[in-house]
Amino acid sequence: MILRGAGPTDLSTEVDSLIAANPPPWQWILSAFVILAAGTAGSYFLWKGLKPPDFMPSSDYATYAGLFIMALAIERILEPFSGLFVPGTKRKKAASRATAAWAKHAQTAATASGRRAAVVVPVGPARKAVAANQAAAAQRAAAARTAATAAQREAALARTKFHRAQAARGRS
Repeated sequence: MILRGAGPTDLSTEVDSLIAANPPPWQWILSAFVILAAGTAGSYFLWKGLKPPDFMPSSDYATYAGLFIMALAIERILEPFSGLFVPGTKRKKAASRATAAWAKHAQTAATASGRRAAVVVPVGPARKAVAANQAAAAQRAAAARTAATAAQREAALARTKFHRAQAARGRS
């Protein structure tokens, strides 16, 4: 979503600037895997040295808890490589961040401006439909204001007529 008046190129510029501002930290990923490898090797040699008894789950042990924990661990291990498996992930994440930033900006503008809220228009084929709906809503609001003004004018004339009639009775 973009604000009215901002072109669609502003969003791609925002995405490119987010990617440029947050380069992929390959040094951190590499160091994390070195630490992981060292921990794996350390635990292997500790296991071989201590020779603990085999694990036997009791009857109150949830059988799938270990499987669940292992799935979470594997997911967290593979997450840094998701950009390599699925190309375009970085760009999609940056686009998501840029869209969220635009939405936050629109929300802040709408909250700060009160009655004169910023109009948020989606990008794409729905843009014309949303613009037409907003124009129709603006026309309905203008018609309602005109009708309310006419009703207030009629009520004021009726009150004036009533007060004049009361004043005329008081003089007679």
